[in-house]
Amino acid sequence: MKIFIILLNLIAAINFIIMTSALMLRKNNTIANRSLAFIIAIPVFSIVSNLLLYLNVIQPYFFLLYLTYFFNFLFGPAILSYFQIMFGRPLEFKWKSVLHFIPSILSLLIMMYFFFLTKEEEIVMINNIKNGEDILYIFFNVAVLLHIIGYLVVGWRLQKKYYKEVSSYFTDIDATKYSWVKNFLKVIILLTIIIFNIYVLTGIFLPPAYLIYADIIATPIITSFIYFYVLYGAFDNRAVFTILEYEIYKNQLFEFNMFAECNQEERKYGKSLLDENDKDGIAQRLICLLMEEKIYLDKSLDLKLLSMKVGVTSHQLSQCINSVFNQSFYDLINTYRVEEAKKLLINPEFQNLKIEAIGMLAGFSSRTTFFTVFKKHVQLTPSSFLKDQISSNA
Repeated sequence: MKIFIILLNLIAAINFIIMTSALMLRKNNTIANRSLAFIIAIPVFSIVSNLLLYLNVIQPYFFLLYLTYFFNFLFGPAILSYFQIMFGRPLEFKWKSVLHFIPSILSLLIMMYFFFLTKEEEIVMINNIKNGEDILYIFFNVAVLLHIIGYLVVGWRLQKKYYKEVSSYFTDIDATKYSWVKNFLKVIILLTIIIFNIYVLTGIFLPPAYLIYADIIATPIITSFIYFYVLYGAFDNRAVFTILEYEIYKNQLFEFNMFAECNQEERKYGKSLLDENDKDGIAQRLICLLMEEKIYLDKSLDLKLLSMKVGVTSHQLSQCINSVFNQSFYDLINTYRVEEAKKLLINPEFQNLKIEAIGMLAGFSSRTTFFTVFKKHVQLTPSSFLKDQISSNA
């Protein structure tokens, strides 16, 4: 059993180091890659300190037990920073930003206390920790968990706000890496829920001394699998950038972020850019572009491009779409694309084309976006819709 635990934790630690290195040591590296690498590296400190504790060799490195919490308290701020980077927004230092680091700083200050303990006091404290009886250690574990949960709640609200903003500007949300950010957050939430339940169930049904096995068996296994999935997802969603790719990505989001900031100002001060006559005129020109010119077939269409075609600013067009059509820009354009896809799917001239190709002809830029949007509007996948049409016409 002891050999198994040692191998398990060593493999987990090496796994995290390899994953971190795959992001941190890349050529032409970017802040996005390094930020994700730091998030993935954080569990290494817990794995190493817990293994040393289990093997009764922690005493010379006693401070590691509480140094671990310094990094664990950085997990939440690191998640929010990564989101800001992926949203194409600069990381700006403000004095209130210091508040995010207070728990980590406090954990360092408390750690200083352990340098003044005698050897006998260290041994007593280590035994209490292993037996699940050290109040301070339990307090820190609970505090870290609550701290992470708090930041995950904030992160969830942040990504929902981001979705609302990007759906007012882009017709291809996947180009903004929104899906990746949302899935990444879901996986981290799942990890937190699993670990929380493991500790709760262990505490309820087993003696306190068994809590250490949650740290040295369950946590390394679960975090290794989930973080491997995170790394795979980052590469699969092209969220691991070269410098050139990241500059292109930031430039793509630059106009959008300017638009989002102006929208926030308008909502804050209750400004209205249009009267009813303006809205009607813009709506008529927009409908003409959609119905007659089928501008929605342009895969690169975004709010800025469409507003130039209509002859108004992005903010004026956005306000018109929201108030007249009661839809986001994203939903309005994709509604027309879905209707176009439905016509193409039942058109005998296009029967030999793959369904993905039909989506491209209708203006969608990817298979994933096409299937997701189509099912949202029709409650059927494109293939199911086609089968239903064939059956009804038979």
